[in-house]
Amino acid sequence: MNIDVTKSIGNVEEHLIQDENAQIDIHIHSGVKSTLLIRFEEKVRKAKISIQIDEKASLLFLVLQPNINEGAHVHITHECIVSDSSEINCMSLLFNGNTTYELVSNIKGSNSTSNIDVISYANAESDQHISIKNIFNSNNGKGDINVRSIAQNKAKIKCDGDVHISSNGDGTCANLLEEILLLDKECRAKAVPMLHIYSNSVTSSHSASVTKIPEDDYFTFASRGIEEKEAKRMYAEGFLCQGICDMPKNTKELLLDQVRMNICI
Repeated sequence: MNIDVTKSIGNVEEHLIQDENAQIDIHIHSGVKSTLLIRFEEKVRKAKISIQIDEKASLLFLVLQPNINEGAHVHITHECIVSDSSEINCMSLLFNGNTTYELVSNIKGSNSTSNIDVISYANAESDQHISIKNIFNSNNGKGDINVRSIAQNKAKIKCDGDVHISSNGDGTCANLLEEILLLDKECRAKAVPMLHIYSNSVTSSHSASVTKIPEDDYFTFASRGIEEKEAKRMYAEGFLCQGICDMPKNTKELLLDQVRMNICI
């Protein structure tokens, strides 16, 4: 599939991907502002997304991977190239199944922005591997990587985040945050944040955490007549939805609905 965006689009432009092995090439032309939504059907097993953003262009890019059958594996690779004075904001929602999601954003132009957000939920015996990389190859770039994931039952999640600032990246401001919530004793998670800094005049930070719901919070829920199962659901929904609160109004409700529909507690 080729998506060639030559003029600004005010509404969300949605594309349904049905091929088991999909190739999606996207070109955002100079000066264009666009919002694109890629929605994968359950039968998709492999997808490669390539995005080229020209000078002074802006893209809000949304990826929705639905619940898939237990035992099935989905592999999504995603590469972005960002030119001068351009911006990409990417939000990916990944639900269940054995999923490998790899995203590399290459910020080649100066004064450009790359914000990457991933929200994922793994249930049953799902195994998720999330790998996100922001590469700043020019000056005065900025961008954050934020990953929020939940593991439940016997699920496993591994998250690798990487901020790479080259020797040409003077004036860059980039941050990395990985947060994983474990809902059960048998689920497992590993968060690996990495910084590769080759310039002295940058601002950068990284943080990672793997946590459980505090017992005091269960007590608070119980004191208000809320049973443990419902408390888990409410806590999990609130945890994931924090990453959506700052999204534009025309996309926020859609994403919130997706989170609520796909959490199975």
